[in-house]
Amino acid sequence: CVQAGMSAKNAREHEEGAKNALRKLGSEATRMSRALQQAEEAVKLADAAVAECKAAEEAAQAAGIMTLDAVGEVLKHVKDEKTKVGSGPELLKRAAEQTVLSLEKAKEAEAESEKAAAAARKTLEAAEKAAAARTLAQDVAATASALLRQREREEERRRAKDREAAEAAKKAAIAEVMKKFAAKKGNDAASGRNSTATRIQRTRPRVDGGGIPLLLRAPLLMVAAVASVFGFLLC
Repeated sequence: CVQAGMSAKNAREHEEGAKNALRKLGSEATRMSRALQQAEEAVKLADAAVAECKAAEEAAQAAGIMTLDAVGEVLKHVKDEKTKVGSGPELLKRAAEQTVLSLEKAKEAEAESEKAAAAARKTLEAAEKAAAARTLAQDVAATASALLRQREREEERRRAKDREAAEAAKKAAIAEVMKKFAAKKGNDAASGRNSTATRIQRTRPRVDGGGIPLLLRAPLLMVAAVASVFGFLLC
């Protein structure tokens, strides 16, 4: 049963190892883990087997003591027979009864010892189950952690692509705005040049058929008239 107790202790340690492995994944993973449930069941089986082993061991010890007592009675009766104390047939009968009793108790002790050994084996098996459950829990936790890290990396790559796409869209929008602004500025400049040319044309003097501007014709006519008068006076 000492070995059974050690096995039960190992089972509890394996259960705790499974819990520690699953705690990293959160309370929900700990609650839902089949591996942890198996480890807990293994610990319960181990504790029950230890209790069974102790009970069987105590029963075997008691049966062993009773066997020794029965054997002692047989030896006592044999001794009494040799010393001729008491009646011969009665002593032989009691010796035979004690012999049968000692054999029965010996068988009981043997049976209880076998029970104790079986319980110890159960405890060892329970500890092995708990160890397997712990290993499974650790594997599950490691796999889940790896998947979580992979998912985080993929999410980071997705966010990086989104940032790049947003930056490209921003640059494209700015370029489009600048293009429209440049086009509008060019249109305004062309419109200004056309307006200036139109104003110049409107203020330019008209010319007659001879090509002399109308504004210059009046002074010339006056000069011609003065020359005519002056010529008339000279004549």
